[in-house]
Amino acid sequence: MEPLLNPDRPQFSWWLESRQLMWQLEEHAKPLDPSLRRMSLRLGDHHPGVRRYVSPWQVPPWDVLGYMAVADGPWPQRRLVALFPRPPWIEEPKVLCLDGPTDSLHRNGPSELCLYYERDPEERRWKVSDGLVRLFDLGRRHVMCEYIWRKRGGKPSDWPTEQAAHGYGPAAKPDPRLLLDPVLPLTTDGRPTLSPVA
Repeated sequence: MEPLLNPDRPQFSWWLESRQLMWQLEEHAKPLDPSLRRMSLRLGDHHPGVRRYVSPWQVPPWDVLGYMAVADGPWPQRRLVALFPRPPWIEEPKVLCLDGPTDSLHRNGPSELCLYYERDPEERRWKVSDGLVRLFDLGRRHVMCEYIWRKRGGKPSDWPTEQAAHGYGPAAKPDPRLLLDPVLPLTTDGRPTLSPVA
């Protein structure tokens, strides 16, 4: 199907009607992470990793809200991209690593980082109230774990942090001590409480 003619395009460009949410996410992130910015049209349209990831959705890459940030570490360059194909209170964003090796114990395909198990309790998963900086910090932690895992030899036991097996297994036991205070307020249905746009 031609992406420009796909009748599902409005579902992917949900963010056009949610500019207050974007403003709130971006205003919170700006002073905390100067590398974080909205994904450029050029990157979305021309980077093979982004195009390969978005192409099954059969929409133009510019329809999908995306943010990019840098992951600093003992490597030349690591760019992370968070894609929001649906509103984040409905579907969690997908975080891609655009540079470096793709071998990993915890990736979904060559680019998407498997940051946590989707059935795990709330304190182990990203949510809108955590803001963009915490989302990218999960990605940065993951990229660093991959680096250490490769340096140690690449065996399952070489992964340096707690990990869950891929597939449909049991969720982690709840541990309320891990729950972070929200940085963005939420309503009872999980949507952000929006501040008025200045």
